[in-house]
Amino acid sequence: MIIKKIQFLSHFLVFIALTGTICYILQHRGNKMATPKKKRSLERRRRRRAQSKVVLPNVVKCENCSNSRLPHHMCPSCGWYDGRCIIAPKEKKAA
Repeated sequence: MIIKKIQFLSHFLVFIALTGTICYILQHRGNKMATPKKKRSLERRRRRRAQSKVVLPNVVKCENCSNSRLPHHMCPSCGWYDGRCIIAPKEKKAA
């Protein structure tokens, strides 16, 4: 009697384990990430990509040495900004 109950319980537990595994597989199959419902058109894709382009920086000439520099920045070659010397240029050592 006890042996039959143990066999029944073991078969029942195996059945529950297999059923749980099958239910888990059925619930979690397919994509795990969110996916779009509709395809984006080529026009939308191109319009979005048109915004990301490489732009060259605006360059102006220095009033003191005529080298190119960025606007609202000190000249890297002579150290002038807004008509005055901000940083004195370093003197090159003779070799």
